[in-house]
Amino acid sequence: MDYKKTGYAIKDKNDRGFSLVELAVALGVFSTIMVTTLVGIRVYTDNTARDFTRESLVISHAAILEFQARFGRYPCPADITLGPDDAGYGKEDCAAAMANTGRDADGDGNPDRLLIGAVPFLTLTDPDGDPGTIDGIQNSPINARKTFDGWNHKLTYAVTQSMTSIGTYNNGWGIIDIVDEHGTSVLEDPATGHMILVSHGENGRGARTEYGQLVGDCNGAALPPGIITKNETENCNGDVTFMSGLQNQQEIYKNDDRVQFLFSRITVHWRYTGIDQVANTNLGNVGFGTTTPTERLNVNGDVLAKTVEAVSYCGNDGQDCMPSEVIAGNIPAMACPKPGYAVIAIENNEVTCKQVFSDPATDPPDTVTCPDGQAVTGISNITGLICSPWPPP
Repeated sequence: MDYKKTGYAIKDKNDRGFSLVELAVALGVFSTIMVTTLVGIRVYTDNTARDFTRESLVISHAAILEFQARFGRYPCPADITLGPDDAGYGKEDCAAAMANTGRDADGDGNPDRLLIGAVPFLTLTDPDGDPGTIDGIQNSPINARKTFDGWNHKLTYAVTQSMTSIGTYNNGWGIIDIVDEHGTSVLEDPATGHMILVSHGENGRGARTEYGQLVGDCNGAALPPGIITKNETENCNGDVTFMSGLQNQQEIYKNDDRVQFLFSRITVHWRYTGIDQVANTNLGNVGFGTTTPTERLNVNGDVLAKTVEAVSYCGNDGQDCMPSEVIAGNIPAMACPKPGYAVIAIENNEVTCKQVFSDPATDPPDTVTCPDGQAVTGISNITGLICSPWPPP
């Protein structure tokens, strides 16, 4: 019989297909590989998003601190509802959303307020809006992308309103409280936080997209009675309390948010009075090296200064004061009356003179100089010239 003509094919006994059992095993192996691969991709993606979020929080936080150190205030938030096509995108807006608080940090009888919005990256890098001038921060690599988290949601930036103006800035007037999932403040002094940055996590509850659209609302089911009394809705409900707690994937206790905040325990007596001016508003005495200052400024140690200006110089008892013009001015009483005499002491607004040579014409005084590389920085009636390295290190 001609198999080719009848349509049959000769089949070797070793040339056979998969049995159902073999096919099931193959599919099982393939499924395992695919599941493992997908899980690996998901883990990698999640880790990448978390790492990017952590970096964005750190960079945005550092940029805001650099701005505060340079300008003596925190920047106001940008309008979080704007997108790249809007004129005010990325610029501080001091009329941004505000929330009342029960804490009256400045003691004026009115509740202090909180500004909530987005990180004003353009104001941080270019406060005057002129790209031709370099007047913004210089040490923090902030840009628009670094004000987003790893899920491409805008970071929320909230700041105490009074601390966004030089005129009302005070280190002790922060009003933000940060609590854990049990409602316990994580600050040593509750409700003293200056500012806070929030990433609303993968679920984006309360977050905004690049174009200002709400990702997820801030509504959540009421927490049942128990030790957990706060969840991530605390970070988007518009009040002055935020949550920094353990990550929790249970929907009712959900918390995939990450926060970065700042508070200060620096004394409230030091404050900025200008861009580069710091003043002490203490009504009493200020001490360096002493806890019991007896004068307006009491320094228990050496003072190094290039120039010292004073109205008068007094004895240790605060008495017998001598006007500074006695030393720096041209007062006849402070000059030696005879040629060949030099001042060796100043006391009671008078000089004590001593003959140092006999005849200025025939017996000039010896010239005393400092060694090379040094200059006269003082004169002592005991040791003579006081020389120090010059220029100073």
